[in-house]
Amino acid sequence: MLNGLLERAGVDVTMVTSGAEALQQIAAEIPDIVFMDVRMPVMDGLTTVKHLRERWPDEAIVCVAITASGLLRQRSFYLEAGFDDFIGKPFLFEKVCECMVRHLHVEFEHEPAPGESAASGLCAGKTTAGRLPGDLRERLLAAASINALTEIEALLGELKELGPGPQCLAAELDSLLSHYDMDGVIERLNRIPAEE
Repeated sequence: MLNGLLERAGVDVTMVTSGAEALQQIAAEIPDIVFMDVRMPVMDGLTTVKHLRERWPDEAIVCVAITASGLLRQRSFYLEAGFDDFIGKPFLFEKVCECMVRHLHVEFEHEPAPGESAASGLCAGKTTAGRLPGDLRERLLAAASINALTEIEALLGELKELGPGPQCLAAELDSLLSHYDMDGVIERLNRIPAEE
């Protein structure tokens, strides 16, 4: 999921499945930042970051722990273990962007999604969907709550097939999605009643 969000934001991403693979990839090309799950097969994140710091002591490789355990007392544990930052799951993509801004001193610019301005022009002054099929609404809410970008995009495709009102709603949700505003997507969906 993080891979898809980063690529959509224009970040060049190399994804590996274990700590051992991460070290091999870093040996081939030093990255600007490493987002590392703490639980991985073969070699976990704690062991991997220890080896990373030992092998490249002079490289300023930013390494961020990603873990389902978001307790504040554990933040200091991960920082002491060699990570530069800590993001708990489930995470908001805004937190990932803030982390990159903080450590890499980069800026993100919003570019309109393809057809975003055209869709907003077509929908100007129109009422978006009054009600949504309950199943579709619930699936959209569930996908947004776990930042499932690919699933949301597929569900927006279903929404566009329901007529002009739902098409305008899909354009509105797509605009929020292009800003990685999952809270906005959830808030908008919560204002729409489900069909009975």
